[in-house]
Amino acid sequence: MKAFTKTINVLLCAFLMASFTTPAHASSITTIVDNSGNVGSHTSLAINSKGLPVISYHDITNGTLKLAICQDGKCKSRIITSIDNEKQVGFYTSIKLNSRDFPIISYFDQTNGDLRLILCKDKVCQKSIIKVLDNEGIVGQYTSLALINNEIPIISYFDQTNGVLKLAICHDADCKNKTISIIDSNENVGTNSSLALTQDNLPIISYFDQANGDLKLAICRELFCENKIILTLDSKGNVGGDTSLALTKNGHPIISYWDATNSDLKLATCLNQICSQKIITRVDSEGSVGFNTSLVLNSKDLPVISYLNSTKGNLKIAVCSNIDCTTKTITSLHNNSQLGWFNSLALNQKGYPIISYYDSSNSYLKISVCSTATCTRKTFADVESTATN
Repeated sequence: MKAFTKTINVLLCAFLMASFTTPAHASSITTIVDNSGNVGSHTSLAINSKGLPVISYHDITNGTLKLAICQDGKCKSRIITSIDNEKQVGFYTSIKLNSRDFPIISYFDQTNGDLRLILCKDKVCQKSIIKVLDNEGIVGQYTSLALINNEIPIISYFDQTNGVLKLAICHDADCKNKTISIIDSNENVGTNSSLALTQDNLPIISYFDQANGDLKLAICRELFCENKIILTLDSKGNVGGDTSLALTKNGHPIISYWDATNSDLKLATCLNQICSQKIITRVDSEGSVGFNTSLVLNSKDLPVISYLNSTKGNLKIAVCSNIDCTTKTITSLHNNSQLGWFNSLALNQKGYPIISYYDSSNSYLKISVCSTATCTRKTFADVESTATN
């Protein structure tokens, strides 16, 4: 009888856990990377060939651009360098590493209103070249950088003076020559851009149409993007802020973004390369969520998204179990604290999420390294409770 009762209790427990969705228990290690003043906004994260994080960010106290090169996977040891010491530079950073692990970073010079690019000539950026790529008006906010053949920079960004989306295409690795293209010239478009390149090195850009409150996508048919397709992917309310774009192995665009009307995190999944068919999914609607989205695809081509819950001021991560993220694991990495602003996501060599971000309560640059692919503890209580539909 006791054995029978115990069996019933176990089954009842399993039933209850399968019937209700509860927050997953986070499994991650957090490191303070830089606390030398008010530092850590506008972070961008890359993983080098050794699987170690490299982070670009803005030093608010000194108004400079800084770089943190982690010497281990959890960034307990690191090299920190100020790489552009002009005043009020380093906003909207976007970092990529070339084939030799040399950092290349696009960013905004707020003092002069220019788009800048720094080309590091070694792994810790002791030597570098700084380029002003565009200074025609106030230009260079919301930069997103990619590298053609892992060497040649190409950058999408916002031209505030004209209210348009632009693209700077370097002709060589040192950007001695360049072409500036206007991608979308409709009035007041182009903030929150995110750039990716196809296997043929053709640009695809997601961005926000501020005038209409829409999520848009530009698909370039050649490098300089004179021939392109421009699509409105979502126009239901004020949507399309904080976009983050990735391409599947088949070249299908996937975009995470913020729905400001409903304060939700959404995902647009294109079902072909030109996105003539798509699925729009509401990934998280618990509270006011979806700010500062950062999206990567794992080895199975499934989306992983970090983002901010502004209701609690904490950092969250959604790990999708299918391509359109109708099934996923959602985890709060830090509860009830002002963490997660300016977050940037990457996956380490094990496929575990790593996120750099700004701790606004302490004014620090931090990094969280997940201990599992879903950033959750593998306990009996989590088996059913982490899956949401």
